[in-house]
Amino acid sequence: MSYNKVVQVATLKSKPAQGDRLAALLSAIREHALTNLEPGALEYRLARDGDSFVCWEVYKDQAAIEAHLENPGVKVLFAEIAKGDLLEGNPVIQAGLQEI
Repeated sequence: MSYNKVVQVATLKSKPAQGDRLAALLSAIREHALTNLEPGALEYRLARDGDSFVCWEVYKDQAAIEAHLENPGVKVLFAEIAKGDLLEGNPVIQAGLQEI
């Protein structure tokens, strides 16, 4: 059995009163990912429950994930996370999952 698509799931929890800020950052990443600027990004879904967020991402292959990391919005998100005032704890990322 051969699998081509690669799935990545990220779970994030914002600090109190930072949920809308995190939502805006994640939405900017999604908008960039789903344009022709990232042809290997096949799906990018966001879900929110209060301050908890889940990102479901599907890519053509591992190279597409690596290209996604060059998305300007991803770099901004990482910089904002590094400041320490956006998230409760670290994001939990399940990477390299194979779609079945």
